Amino acid sequence: MGSVQVVQYALFRRGMLTNPMLHVAGFVRTDPALDRPDIQFLLLPAYRSPGGTTGLGHGYGLSVMLLRPKSRGTVSIRNTDPSAPPLIDPHFLEQNDDLELLSQGVKLARRILATPAWDTVRGPETVPGPAIQSDEEIREHIRKSCSTAFHPVGTCKMGSDDLAVVDSQLRVRGMEGLRVADASIIPNLIGGNTAAPAMMIGEKASDMILKKSPPPPIAGV
Repeated sequence: MGSVQVVQYALFRRGMLTNPMLHVAGFVRTDPALDRPDIQFLLLPAYRSPGGTTGLGHGYGLSVMLLRPKSRGTVSIRNTDPSAPPLIDPHFLEQNDDLELLSQGVKLARRILATPAWDTVRGPETVPGPAIQSDEEIREHIRKSCSTAFHPVGTCKMGSDDLAVVDSQLRVRGMEGLRVADASIIPNLIGGNTAAPAMMIGEKASDMILKKSPPPPIAGV
C-alpha cells in the first residue's frame, strides 16, 4: 500500500500523500473569562499509534497544543568548536500551569469527540486510551508524550533593549549590510502558527529594503 501511494504521488500527484494531514485547526479558551484562546486543537484524519507516529489505517485524532507556555528553555554554547551543535534544553512542563492547561485540553478534546457528530465514525480510543481517566493519569500521560510543535521564535528578537539582535528595520545590531527576516525576530511566542507571520515579515523586509512606502490603512480596521 505504501509503495503504491508513493508511485501515485510521484507520477500523478494523486493519492494519500497529497493529503495535508492537518485539515482543521480550532482555537479555544479553557476558561470563558479569558480574553483570548489558550489552547489550539489540530484535527488529524489518520490513525496515530500510542507511540505518537502516524501510519496507514483508518482513524482520526485531535491534538492539543498549548499556545502560550510559561516554561522557558535554554540554548547554550557547547564548546569552542563553532561546528558543534548547541545544547538545547526545552524545559517542557517546568511550570505547572502548562501541565494543568494541557490536562484541561485533553479532557476538552475527549468531550468534543464524544459528541453525537462523531457517532458514525467513532472507534475505540487508542491515545491516551480508556485506562487513563483520572487527572493524575492524564498528567502522567502528558509528561511522557508531550513534544514541541516546531514553531520556535525569538532567537534573533527585534527590539531596542540590550538583548535585541535586530532593530525595527530588521538590521543586525553592530553589523553592516545584514538583516534577519524570519520568525526568529518575533520577540515573544505568538498564539498560533508561525507560517503566515513569517511570510508577512519577509514581505515587510522586502518593502523596507526597497524603501517602499507602506500601503494606506484599510478603512474600518
